[in-house]
Amino acid sequence: ASWAGKLAGAVPWKAAVSGALALTLSFSCFVGLVNAKAGVNKPELLPKEFTTVIDVAGFLSSGQ
Repeated sequence: ASWAGKLAGAVPWKAAVSGALALTLSFSCFVGLVNAKAGVNKPELLPKEFTTVIDVAGFLSSGQ
């Protein structure tokens, strides 16, 4: 009768739940990656005494 009834009959509920879960997990991972790229400016997290840093990955600029 209605489109919702036809959809419920055509798509098993396990497949619908599985698809919704996969979509939610992929979206949450994407949001996590976007937030991970943001810089952090918290000098209180730095060590109190001078420490030498070896930047093997080349992530830091020369001034940092």
